[in-house]
Amino acid sequence: MDPNDKNGNHKALSLGHTFANFLENQFKMRHGAAVMYGIIFVAILSRSLEKLSASNYNKIIRTAKKFERNVRLLRYIQKNLKIDRALESFFSDKISEDNLLNFVLPTDSGYCVYKKVSEETVIKSLKKFKNLDL
Repeated sequence: MDPNDKNGNHKALSLGHTFANFLENQFKMRHGAAVMYGIIFVAILSRSLEKLSASNYNKIIRTAKKFERNVRLLRYIQKNLKIDRALESFFSDKISEDNLLNFVLPTDSGYCVYKKVSEETVIKSLKKFKNLDL
């Protein structure tokens, strides 16, 4: 907890980091690239939870396409991503608590800390990530 953060805005800095932490550990990726792929994942998750409009989701994906043209790690991640390992990492991430999955999600009004995301929804979103074509 940041003692100087009176409004909880510091959590916004965690956008994409739950998945990024997994990618950094599992694939030895650089932090910046891992965070971008994490943002792609939480955009998919947020869309699944109806927290992000199709229009705003598509804006994120357009940016992701530009990023992917230069980094080109998506196919490697998709091929080697093990959903059970990702889930295990998500449950142990610092933002999750009491064995509940929590994520910082992009929303139409900015961001939110969404708590108690169902394991089923996370798995479906991971499968969508694995099949995403950028």
